[in-house]
Amino acid sequence: IESLHQLEPERPLVIGMEHFYRQHQPYLNAYINRKINLTKLHELTQWDSTFGYEFDMWSPILEYCRENKIPILGLNVPYPVVHAVSQYGIDQLPAEVKARLPEMDLRNERHLERFKLNLGITPENGGVGNHGFDANSPAFERYYQAATLWDEYMAESASKYLTRPENSRSRIVVLAGAAHVAGRDGIPDRISRRIGESCFTILPQGVQWENHNPKITAPPRRDFADWVWYTRREIDLI
Repeated sequence: IESLHQLEPERPLVIGMEHFYRQHQPYLNAYINRKINLTKLHELTQWDSTFGYEFDMWSPILEYCRENKIPILGLNVPYPVVHAVSQYGIDQLPAEVKARLPEMDLRNERHLERFKLNLGITPENGGVGNHGFDANSPAFERYYQAATLWDEYMAESASKYLTRPENSRSRIVVLAGAAHVAGRDGIPDRISRRIGESCFTILPQGVQWENHNPKITAPPRRDFADWVWYTRREIDLI
């Protein structure tokens, strides 16, 4: 983020964060404009219940953005909506909720196969993966709808910002979990579908190291990520 900002300081930069709901935007704007402090932002966004990970991990990014007047964009969909989809399916949502959902591509085979693999579902185990998930069950279909909603909603949040006329020169850095980025078919391709431009992806991966280098046989193909950022696994640092 710092490098991008320093490389072209005259070109607007925005940081999109999975960690905040789109509905948190007024609080994020207030923080950047120094109307509230970091503690108040934590409180107003109900961080501990809406995201839950250690807030101090992300505070340096938030503070850097505030210091340099870099907007922070809340990307995420409220968890109760995702939970309702996983429990009941999109078709069973109230009409007023369905009207607010993004355009969703549920027919992306690469995305579906990667989703199955993350759940441990393979042809070898008969389509039944971790926690008893059966790829042919209505429960799996609802769960996949919920996961796709997550990706599509965040992609829509970023795309809406970029396609506003006043933001035509802006760049966006999206901070999201690896499952939303790997293979490009989560958030990146869904942004590209909306704005007609490709996304550059950087994917951290924790691996074993040997002689100060990552212990890998070969880097992944380009369709996995543009750059893979190898880090030491936490267990190897103990």
